[in-house]
Parts: sequence; structure tokens; C-alpha cells
Amino acid sequence: MQLFVVSLLCVGLVAGLPAPNTKVLPQSSSRIVGGIEATINQWSSIVTLNIVERNHHFCGGTLIAPNVVLSAAHCADALDANGYTPDQIVAKAGKHRLSTVEPTEQVLGIQGWLKHPNYDPNTIDYDVALFYLSNSAELNDDVTLMPLVPSGQEFAGDTQCFTAGWGDTQETADQDLLQQATMPIVAHSTCNGFLYWWNLITPRMLCAGHWDGSETSCNGDSGGPLACPMPNGGYMQAGIVSFGVNGCVGTFKPTVFAKVGNLRSWIDSNM
Repeated sequence: MQLFVVSLLCVGLVAGLPAPNTKVLPQSSSRIVGGIEATINQWSSIVTLNIVERNHHFCGGTLIAPNVVLSAAHCADALDANGYTPDQIVAKAGKHRLSTVEPTEQVLGIQGWLKHPNYDPNTIDYDVALFYLSNSAELNDDVTLMPLVPSGQEFAGDTQCFTAGWGDTQETADQDLLQQATMPIVAHSTCNGFLYWWNLITPRMLCAGHWDGSETSCNGDSGGPLACPMPNGGYMQAGIVSFGVNGCVGTFKPTVFAKVGNLRSWIDSNM
């Protein structure tokens, strides 16, 4: 019964696209809804993962080493299911507007990707993957690394965090300009309660968003970050955009993120 509820209510946040074998990547709930355009360079560690042939953005990610992008396992899983190979995918760093070639952008080839071995496409648990770059990013003011929360890091409910991405803003098409939204942390006990996601939230998941869905993620934001404040200023990545309610906006259905603090040991050991 629990898995049936998952199939009805929550969807991964990949932007759908035709694949080499004519299949279509699964629809996802990863747009930035109710957010605002991000300031240029504000989220300089975010990358767009693209299908080369169509220059199509399908997921987001963050640069956590010059040659490693952190993203969601369901993004990598969709590539595997549809027969994509690393040479058909690139990561673009230093981007703000998707539709133009920008002087700050760096196009980075993909050598391969690795999903967490315990990733479950039914429950969307352990939704973390690493994309390995064939050429390292050149770090500068426009392309930086995203610091990760320490292992076991917890955040109090209502901590003001942010997410950003190029996902849909009206569930119709990817947003051309990088968007951001304020996402307050929702306590695990609340998010796993009857009015919210009712026993679907595992220890590897983190919830954030507004009870009325006024700001949330949607199609195309998958793999992007949930960035939370560091004690001494700045932001660190606490989550990876994972899933949300079908249609993106739902009362008492905050966005669910893979919880970086509880996945840190796997990330570190595979970088």
C-alpha cells in the first residue's frame, strides 16, 4: 500500500526528453515555483546537466570537486533506463541563462556516473549520485565548489534554506533563467506525519518548503541543492532535490531532498 501511495503522490524531478531508443525520461516535480530570479554568481557551484544532441537541460547538480558533480540517483537512473552513454551528456558550469552561450560558462565532459548502491526507484531512498567529469572545471568567481554539511548535521525546523534551478515555473517548460526559492526546513517528525508524507520519509531524506506549496521545486530541478546557512556565514549543501507531489504544488507536501548529512560517508568515499 505504501508503494502505491508513492506512485500516486510523488514524482522525481527530472525534465522529460526523448532518448536514443525513443523512450521518454520520467516526469518529475522539479521546477522552482513561486521563486525569483537568482542574482548572477549567487549560486556559482550549480551546474546544468545536458543532453548534448538537443542541448537539453534535464537535471541540476553541484560542483563539489573540480571533477565531480553531486546530483540525484534518479537522474542517473533515467539516463541508464533510456540508453544514454557518458559521451552524450555534458555538465555546464558558470551558467545563468540556459538559452545563450555565456562568457562565464564551462562545458565539461562526463566520464561516467555512479548511483548509490542502495538507491530504490520505488521509495526514492538513497537518491544520490556522482557524475565524474572528463575535464576538470577551472575554479574562479563564476565557477566555485559547494561545501557539504558535515556527516550527521541536523537543522532545526523553520531554518531558512534555499534551493535553485532551471526547472519549470508553471509546469509547462524549463525556466531559462536560474531561479531560487526560500525553503524552510520541515522537521522530520512533521514531514513524516499524517497530514504530510505519512511514513514515506526515511532517515536519508530531508523536507523543506512551505505548507501551502507557495515556493517549491518542480520538473527540471532534480539533483539541485538545498543550501542552508553555515554558522560563520555563507551556505552549505544539506540536500539534493529528490521528489515532490505530482503537479509540483500541494498543501502539506513540501519538497523532499536526499539528506546529504546522512549520505556523506558514501559521497566522500567515492569522490
